[in-house]
Amino acid sequence: MWKTCLLPLVILLVIVLSGCNTTAPEEPAAEERYPVDVLTVTEGTVEQTVTISGTVMASEQAAVFPSLPGEVKKVHVNNGDLVEAGQLLVELASQDIELSVEQAQAGLQAAEAQLASAKAMREQGIRQAEQQLAQARRSYELAQSDQSENLSLDIDEENELTEALRPLLEMNTAQREMEIQQAEMAVKAAELALEQAKGTESVQAAEAAVHQAEIGVKMAEQQRQQLRIIAPISGQVTDLAVFVGQTVSPQMALMNVVDVSQPFIRATVSEAQLKWVQVGQEVDITVNAAGSRSVGQIRYISPIPGQQSRSYPLEVEWEEIPEGIVPGMIAQIELDLAEDKARLLVPIDAVLRQNDTYYVYVVEDGVAKQRAITPGEETAQWIVVQSGLEEGEQIVIQGQFSLYDGAQVNIRKERTIDEAD
Repeated sequence: MWKTCLLPLVILLVIVLSGCNTTAPEEPAAEERYPVDVLTVTEGTVEQTVTISGTVMASEQAAVFPSLPGEVKKVHVNNGDLVEAGQLLVELASQDIELSVEQAQAGLQAAEAQLASAKAMREQGIRQAEQQLAQARRSYELAQSDQSENLSLDIDEENELTEALRPLLEMNTAQREMEIQQAEMAVKAAELALEQAKGTESVQAAEAAVHQAEIGVKMAEQQRQQLRIIAPISGQVTDLAVFVGQTVSPQMALMNVVDVSQPFIRATVSEAQLKWVQVGQEVDITVNAAGSRSVGQIRYISPIPGQQSRSYPLEVEWEEIPEGIVPGMIAQIELDLAEDKARLLVPIDAVLRQNDTYYVYVVEDGVAKQRAITPGEETAQWIVVQSGLEEGEQIVIQGQFSLYDGAQVNIRKERTIDEAD
C-alpha cells in the first residue's frame, strides 16, 4: 500500500523540481558604440607660421685693393674709422711711375715743338709759292704783251726786202709763241706748288703726334693717381692690414670698408615654402643678441636655388632699424604662410593611411564609414582635401584609431573648424 501511495508522490516531486530548474532564453547583446568627436567639414584657407633663421648683413661691403704695386708711403685711417666714398686711405710711392710721367711730359713737349715747326714751315712754303706764282704771272703777261707788238708783214707789198725778212719774222713769231707757252706752264707749276704748300698733311701728322703724346701723359698721370688709394664706398674701416714701408701688390687686400647704415637679413626658404612667400610680404623679426623684436618685409626672392642647399635665398629689410643691430647677428624671421583661395580642410590627425591610400571616417546615421580621400598641401595642423569629401559632412577627429568601416559610434562632441585649430 505504501508503495502504491509513494509512486505518485515521487512523480509529482520530479515534476515540481523540473519546473523549478527551467530558465528563460537569453536576448541578443546590443552592438558596442565607440565614443568619438566629430568635425563638420568646411572650407578654409591654409595658414601656418614658419620661423626661419637668417644672418644680418651689411648693406654694402667693399674690399680695398691697390691697383699698382708699390711701397706704402702713408696710411691715413685706422680700424673703426668712418670714411666717405672717395676719401684718401693710403698713399703709395713708385719711382718708376714718376719717371714714366716725366717721360710722357717730355714726349708731349717734343711733339708740340714739331707741330709748331710744321706750321711755320707750311706758312713759309705758302709765302714762297705765292711769290713764285706772282712772278710767273708777270712773266706770262709780259710775253703776251711782246707778242702783240710783233711786226706784221703786209702780204700785198711783195718786194725783195719783204722776201728777205720773211724767214726772220717767222722765226721771231715762233720764238714768241714758245715763250708764251713756257710762261703759261710756269704759272701752272707755280699754282700747283702753292696748292701743295697749302696742304696740311705734315701739320696733321704733327697734330696726331701731339694727341698721342697727350694720351701718354694722361695715362702716366692716371697711373700716378692710382698710387692714391681712395675709399670705394662710404662706411667703416675694418680688417686694416697695411703699414708704412710695406710693399703691396694688386692681389693684397689692404682693408675692408663696410656700410652698416642700412643692414638687412639674408635667409633661405625651401621649395615647398617658396609659393607662400612674396616680395613685400610683412614679417616679424627677432634678434636675440640685440634684444629686439620688430617688423620688416621681404624685399627680394631669388628665382633660382642655391646649388648646394637647393633652397631659395631671400632678403628682408626692417621698416625701422632697431638699435644695436650689427652685421653677423642671427635673426629669427616669422613668416605667416597663408593662401587667399578657400578649400576643404581637415585636421591632419584625422587622416589615416594604409599603404598608399589616405582615408577618414565619415559619420552617417551613427555609423562610421571609411572614405578614401585625395590629399593636397598640408601644414603642421591641416591638410587640404582635393577629392573624396563634401562640405558639410562629419568626420571623426578623435577616437578614429579604434574604428573600423561600419562601426557604430556615439558622438560625444561636435566641433567646428575654429575649435579644432
